Amino acid sequence: MADWQVGDLALCVKDGVHTRAGCPYTVCTLAVGRNGLVLGLRELWHIEHHRISKSLAARFIKVTPQSEDAFDREVIDHMAGQEVGA
Repeated sequence: MADWQVGDLALCVKDGVHTRAGCPYTVCTLAVGRNGLVLGLRELWHIEHHRISKSLAARFIKVTPQSEDAFDREVIDHMAGQEVGA
């Protein structure tokens, strides 16, 4: 079992009621349910119900983004409208 924390990126690997395999989500709450660890996912906030949909952690894998490199920094600077060296 992954060591989940609030703020982690979770990649769905098995469709659920509100989640789709291949889609990334952001963990915003953690709870223990009768079937195991349950993740509250920021992208599934239901504004009309004022609650967050939750899914079993077993349906997800933890994703760790790579550190930005020089190319990433150049693209970000370019998108921000900053002058990029040749």
